[in-house]
This record gives sequence, structure tokens and C-alpha cells, in this order.
Amino acid sequence: MYRHCTPAEGICFLRFSQAACLTLEYISCNARRYGGVVSFNGGLTGEKLILGHSRGDFDGTPILLTSEDPDPHVPQGRVKESVKQLQA
Repeated sequence: MYRHCTPAEGICFLRFSQAACLTLEYISCNARRYGGVVSFNGGLTGEKLILGHSRGDFDGTPILLTSEDPDPHVPQGRVKESVKQLQA
């Protein structure tokens, strides 16, 4: 059986809403060089974000977080907080 493992640099995440939130949680806990991350109406989860919670280094991974204003499920403020967290 042939098994091919794609390196993290070849993986791009493109997610929307709740799936985007879960993806951002995953990458924040497993930061490394990915091919790219695009989050439509997503943000990190939790009542309050703790700066510096992320582990690892994105090493130049292109990341785009977008927001619709207003979005009843993921407020624009949470998206902005998530950007700061991921940049840290």
C-alpha cells in the first residue's frame, strides 16, 4: 500500500464559521509553517482569550481572517482579538 504524507507546508485551511473557529483553535495549538489559512467569519473560542496561549511559530504562514459585521455568532471584536493572538 502506498502512503503519501503531505508536509504541513503543503496544507491550506479554508473554513467558514464554526469550522473556521475549530480550525483556528487547532492551528493556534499546533503552530508551524502551513501552506496558508483562510477563515471566513471565524475566531478563536472561549469566554476570554489569553494572549500567548498559542504554541509554536507560524514561520511566515499566510493567514487571512475575515468578518461580516454584524455576525451574531462570531462578533467582529472576537475576530480582531484572534488576529492579535495569532500574531503574538
